[in-house]
Amino acid sequence: AQSALVAESATYKAMLRGAEQQLSASRQDHARERDTHAEEAERRAEASEGLAAARDRLAHVTAEAASLREAQRYAGEESSRLNAEVRKEHAAAALAAEKL
Repeated sequence: AQSALVAESATYKAMLRGAEQQLSASRQDHARERDTHAEEAERRAEASEGLAAARDRLAHVTAEAASLREAQRYAGEESSRLNAEVRKEHAAAALAAEKL
């Protein structure tokens, strides 16, 4: 009877060791999954920051382009005004030359 108890005890000890090993493996798997999720969250955060920076840069470039278009429009108007002044001066000079 005692040998049967020893054998049964050994069986339960072996089952316990197997269960402990399974628990340890499950904990390791869980830790790896947690690390993977943390890495993915970090990558998503970095991508989100990159996207925000790209949007900021796009807004800046868009505003700069609008400013350049405005400057170009002003330069065109100023060029037209100066050309008109030069034409008037040439006409006045030609008129003065005719009077001589």
